[in-house]
Amino acid sequence: MAGMNNTQAEVCLAAYRASADSALYQTLAKGLDHIVLGIARQRFRLLPSSFITFEWYDLVQAGRLGLVQALDTYDPRKGLNLTAHVRRRVSGEVTSFIRDHVYGDLGVSLSIRAKRAMPTVLEARSRLGRCSSRRPSPWELYQAT
Repeated sequence: MAGMNNTQAEVCLAAYRASADSALYQTLAKGLDHIVLGIARQRFRLLPSSFITFEWYDLVQAGRLGLVQALDTYDPRKGLNLTAHVRRRVSGEVTSFIRDHVYGDLGVSLSIRAKRAMPTVLEARSRLGRCSSRRPSPWELYQAT
């Protein structure tokens, strides 16, 4: 089946919610699967080959999970069209999958505290970098924050 446009998808979702017919849900999911495949393909191509510790199909499955979440949480009253909502949720799931599987496999995990401190550290690095022609050392960054 070719991909659905936004209007077709919204009509199909409204019909599914009114009838709870699983065939409509499957039609909707298949009609929007081109979004999942496109996002997964794009992100997979951007990864350096040394970082890839999973199969492309795993990324597609993560995207399909995002598609299901998008269909379950979509609310047309919020003003966002369905395909934009699907793209946002699929992209988020794919990004989370990559973050968890690539950086997690490398042993890199930032704590919440480190994530919150990152803007301060980046600002200090920028400020210190303007004052000299070299990158600041970790000790200089520590003192500046």
